[in-house]
Amino acid sequence: YIIRLFGDPDKHGDIFSAPVASEVVGLVVGDVGISDVGRDLIVQDQAGHLQKVEEKHCKFMSMQYPILFPYGEDGYHENITYRRCARLQAIKRKKSTMVEYFAYRLHDKADDFNTPMRCKRGTQAYVIDAYCCMEESRLSHYRSKTFQLKYRTTSFSEVSTMVHSGITEASDAGQQVILPSSYIGGGARYLYQNYLDSVALCRKYGCPDLFITFTSNSLWSEVTQALAIIPGQHSADRPDIINRVFHVKLHLFMDDIVKKKFFGPVTAVVYTIEFQKRGLPHVHIILWLDKSGPLTPADIDRLISAQLPDPSIDRVGYDAVAAFMMHGPCGDANPHCSCMVDGKCSKNYPKEYYEKTTILPNGHVRYARPKNDIIVAKNGISLDNWHVVPHNVDLLVKYEAHINVERVNRDGMEKYLFKYVAKGFDCSRVGLKRKRACAGTNEIHDYLECRCIAPNEAAWRLL
Repeated sequence: YIIRLFGDPDKHGDIFSAPVASEVVGLVVGDVGISDVGRDLIVQDQAGHLQKVEEKHCKFMSMQYPILFPYGEDGYHENITYRRCARLQAIKRKKSTMVEYFAYRLHDKADDFNTPMRCKRGTQAYVIDAYCCMEESRLSHYRSKTFQLKYRTTSFSEVSTMVHSGITEASDAGQQVILPSSYIGGGARYLYQNYLDSVALCRKYGCPDLFITFTSNSLWSEVTQALAIIPGQHSADRPDIINRVFHVKLHLFMDDIVKKKFFGPVTAVVYTIEFQKRGLPHVHIILWLDKSGPLTPADIDRLISAQLPDPSIDRVGYDAVAAFMMHGPCGDANPHCSCMVDGKCSKNYPKEYYEKTTILPNGHVRYARPKNDIIVAKNGISLDNWHVVPHNVDLLVKYEAHINVERVNRDGMEKYLFKYVAKGFDCSRVGLKRKRACAGTNEIHDYLECRCIAPNEAAWRLL
């Protein structure tokens, strides 16, 4: 059979988008925490009998990846104890958890060759498998009978529906597995709770002011220097390095915004980290600024720019905008660009020229995009202010990454914005097809909606 991944235009475009990066991904069928089927790793013993190897077995990874573990080394098991150290006295438990074990294996050490982290796509598959094992270990606790007894509740409407359908015994209503909001792995209750918290902030502080997207850069000097230690490595081969550098940069970025008040005093902030099929991690940030009234056009010009700096005055800023904030080329110049939908750019580029920033009656903002002779050549095509993504030049120069800064439109779309940052996992629509179908047959393809786990997401949650 051939597995094909499809985009689904009828659902959330970002969640069910088609993959655009070449990488190893894990596909998990079913809702988070509901299915307890597990994965089938079947081995044949010397007597010819088949035996299933559980995910917690110490040889699970060795049997799954014999090239990464050629000597059949033991992996994680439940009896790994801590070494003696100063931190040990502060830990009540005496044995290592699965996430601690895999976090240890993802770090390079001077006295360890660390074969699993030197195998390119094999490394990507290993990291995803390690995360799936860790996640299944956590979910097995939530699925346990003793834990589920605490959540044997339902709404009155659901009880009424069951009674009207003739179900009067609770045991006849079927077994319902509850995944509480305390599970931070992305369950529906956890995401909905985050959405309600965001709406509560909006009710107290009003409409948010800024929406920022900060994307990691695989060409950061810290990343390239770490990759150069082992010749032949690329950023896709080491999701652990990408995530560790992005984690440090994100903390510095949030300190600049919140503590150092880059945009001004901050009343509240909401942010979420995403790992979509494009591969690199990025963060969406919603800011409420402490101010007397809404942002004026002058305030917006001070915080946000949608034009190319003059290279004769600010060459560093011009290079940063040219490298990270130019959209396209798309449209007729590049009809196969990833942003193209039905022959049009889904981001509505190129924009129109505007001499000054204005706020429209419906709450939307038109950023200043003056018509001038400043251009950027990209793939042999000249781009100007029509194609500039809104940004802040100072942040671009400091962090050397794509940083989109937008003023939140005050048009009643705040709830959509909060749903966007709490939309949850990346998903894929998966279809199975025979490799060599008989001529004249009309196959009915079954499509499954699967959670799509990329190496960067797996490494982030393990570290």
